[in-house]
Amino acid sequence: MEQEEIVKGYDPEIVRRLSTYTLPFRGLVLGAALAMLISTATELLGPVILRRTIDGFILAGVPGAREGIAHNSFLLLLLLLAGLVFSFLEIYLTALAGQKVMKALRMDLYGRVIRRSLAFIGSHPTGRLVTRLTNDVETVNELFTSVLTSLAKDIFIMAGVIITLFALDPVLALATTLSLPPVLGLALYFRVKARDAFRQVRIWVSRVNSFLAEHLGGIRVIQFFTREEKVKREFARAGRALMRANLGEMYIFATFRPIIDFLS
Repeated sequence: MEQEEIVKGYDPEIVRRLSTYTLPFRGLVLGAALAMLISTATELLGPVILRRTIDGFILAGVPGAREGIAHNSFLLLLLLLAGLVFSFLEIYLTALAGQKVMKALRMDLYGRVIRRSLAFIGSHPTGRLVTRLTNDVETVNELFTSVLTSLAKDIFIMAGVIITLFALDPVLALATTLSLPPVLGLALYFRVKARDAFRQVRIWVSRVNSFLAEHLGGIRVIQFFTREEKVKREFARAGRALMRANLGEMYIFATFRPIIDFLS
């Protein structure tokens, strides 16, 4: 098994180069961003309308409460429908833009690979190159379509909730925001752990794919020299290493999420 070390962290130059792939599809990206803002606004306005309905009409018992409840219920229904429509548009446009970006990225990578020299092709296992053109590109797709979108939406929701809380009840808002520093500290700590665990999974997926591609392609040679048992043991070791890497990644998320839920 070849050693493959990944030591580079966040690189703004790589992010900038990847972001250039979104420029031809800027209309889809802007449409998805607008839909995300509107759907976020509908999520934030819903609890405000419920509060005004309960405090202003149900508990207060003022004259015309029934009409006020009906009016606010209709507004809430419109908000839910708008949230449904714009959430669909957000997901659809984000996925469409992501697939178009990934198609362009895959075509560029494939073009670079087929133009490389025979020495380069011979020195890099086929499985590793296939992994780079498939799994790693799909990881970038998930970054664009899921991670960044969820991060941006969560930031907008958190900011909107904090602003709304301070506008409605500053004391309650202050008590709520006291839990944010521990959450941020844990998020920064687990970010490093999750990154290292994900890199280990990526390394071992690449190694297993390389092993399969090389040994299945040369299965006749292996059989000719009666190396089946040795190859089987090597593949078993690689499989166990991949399993340990996946379990390590799951252990980090299984630890992180309950702690965050507890602090929330």
